[in-house]
Amino acid sequence: MTTAGVAIGLFIAIVLIINRIEPVYGMIIGALIGGLVGGHDLVYTIAIMIDGIKDMIPAIIRIITAGVLVGVLVRTGATVKIAETIVHSLGEKSILISLALSVFFLTGIGIFVNVAVLTIVPIALVVGKKINISKWALLIAMSGAGKAGNVMSPNPVVIVAAEGFKVPLTSIMGLNIIPGLVGLGASILIAQLFIKKGPMITTDLEYHDHDSLPSFLRCVSGPIFTIFLLMLNPLLGIEIDPLVALPAGGIFGLIMMQKMDRLGVCLHDGVQRMQGVVTLLIGTGALVGVIKASQLNELVVFLLEQMNINQDYLALVSGLIMTGGTASATAGATTTVAAFYDVIANSDIPLMWAAAMTVTGSSVLEHLPHGSYFHNTGLAMHMSIRERMGIIGQEALIGLVIMSVSIITWVLH
Repeated sequence: MTTAGVAIGLFIAIVLIINRIEPVYGMIIGALIGGLVGGHDLVYTIAIMIDGIKDMIPAIIRIITAGVLVGVLVRTGATVKIAETIVHSLGEKSILISLALSVFFLTGIGIFVNVAVLTIVPIALVVGKKINISKWALLIAMSGAGKAGNVMSPNPVVIVAAEGFKVPLTSIMGLNIIPGLVGLGASILIAQLFIKKGPMITTDLEYHDHDSLPSFLRCVSGPIFTIFLLMLNPLLGIEIDPLVALPAGGIFGLIMMQKMDRLGVCLHDGVQRMQGVVTLLIGTGALVGVIKASQLNELVVFLLEQMNINQDYLALVSGLIMTGGTASATAGATTTVAAFYDVIANSDIPLMWAAAMTVTGSSVLEHLPHGSYFHNTGLAMHMSIRERMGIIGQEALIGLVIMSVSIITWVLH
């Protein structure tokens, strides 16, 4: 298949997604056109698209089971309790630090950035109005901290990278701890610069604490148990697959919170929350099938050489580019792993580090306007499209800080 055909298919997919076509359909259409323009007939093009989707199945299964823990944390109110505890502990005067730590902690235990931010927005708006902090400052703190927590947690992006590069999930999480912590600090510092800049909160809002929620320790028991199971491999050589560890943590959390009667509701909610990611991976798989049948990876390597960029950074660069096109870190990481695995495996960088940098590279541009995160957070913060556009650069800067620290840790390791 010609590289030009694949490039056209990718371009069409990106244009469709930018124009608000559902990403899964945009990718399938782009893959189909890419295969046909690339020189293959309809039958063969569809065959390689299906092969690409088949490659996604292991990651899809693990992501679906991860929904058990997510559903438990959300439906029992554990996410709210965790956020309230952190905010109350630090006080209103430290609201930006409190919000950043809350999102960082929630994403760090596997909650989607979308869910984490939307959970905390009501608290942010009420306290922000009370002490006169701009919406921009509040969202920069939360959004940046979400990126930081995501690179070091058992979320779909890390699961995809671990599965694709065949490395332990905990290895990626461990390597990205320093980039994540630096990213958290950058989020707070950059947010401080915008306390009085941008749109202010004018709507009168109320927020009531949830006194009936389980205690903080009970709420975090599930994620702690999950991390304990995952750590058995590096500590004792006992391998517990994320497919088991994540749902086990969810069930353990329900038991500790004495909410086993909510099991059915939590499982349903978990599946619902994972459907979007699974659907996205199906479209990504179709596109990846066409990419793998081409010589696009060789072209990318050639371009990196022409720009004097070390091939060790192929995973990071491709993660950045693919995420920018789809406005999805999951899609960006998935495409990188599937399309460039062979080239990366034959380079000098260990697969563990390649996986870690795929994740950090994919964190930079997931907030672009053609993705759901941009619009969901804008609506939650009562921002117009123009107002929400005002901090895209700051969010990308935090992502670049995380990515840069990842590069530094690789160079210095």
